[in-house]
Amino acid sequence: LAQSPVILGRETIISSGSSVTVDPGVEVRIATGASLVVDGTLNTNGTPGSRVRFGASSGRRGSLVVNQGGVINLNGAEIRGAGAGGVAIAAFGGSATIADSLIEQSGQIYGGGGSITLLRSQVSGVAPVSISVPIGGAATLVSNSIVNPATDGSSAVTVNTSSHDARVDIRNNSISGSSGVNLLGQFDAPHAATLHCHTF
Repeated sequence: LAQSPVILGRETIISSGSSVTVDPGVEVRIATGASLVVDGTLNTNGTPGSRVRFGASSGRRGSLVVNQGGVINLNGAEIRGAGAGGVAIAAFGGSATIADSLIEQSGQIYGGGGSITLLRSQVSGVAPVSISVPIGGAATLVSNSIVNPATDGSSAVTVNTSSHDARVDIRNNSISGSSGVNLLGQFDAPHAATLHCHTF
C-alpha cells in the first residue's frame, strides 16, 4: 500500500509461472492504450471498504488480458476507464474470476476461450458481457447487476457455444438495457445450460 499508486507506463506481462498479488487499497494506473497481460497468475485481495483500483494514467487504457494457462482472480476490484479497444477484460484461453467487484465506464468483459466466472459484481458498459465458451470451457454469471446503456440494439449479455460439453450457468442476475435483448444465448450444439431467475 505504501507504494500505491503503481504506475505501468507500457504493456506489462506477468509471465507463465509467475504470480502477482495486489493488496487492498492499492491503485494500479496503466498508461493510455497499454494492457496488463497475464500468462501467469494475477490476484487482487480487495474488500468492500478498500478495493483494488485499476485506472488509466490519462485517457482510456487497454485491457486486462489472460492468455492460455493464465489465471486472473479479481476479488474486490474496481475498474474504470478500461478498454481503449472496446474490451476491459479479455480471456483468451485462460481463467478469469471476478467477484464482489465494480466495473464501469469501461469496455466489455470478453471471453474468447477458457472460462469466465462473474459473481456478485456491478458491471456497466456498452454490451458489457460477451462470452464464447469453447470445448471444456465455462461461463458462470451469478448474482450480478449488469447495465447496458447502448442504444444500438446490442445485447447486455451474450453467451454462445458450439460445444455440447461447455458449462453455462447464469442465475439470479439483474440485467437491464436501453435497447436490444438483455440476455442472448446462442447454442449451436445440443446443450444443457442453467438459465433462471433474472430481473430484467
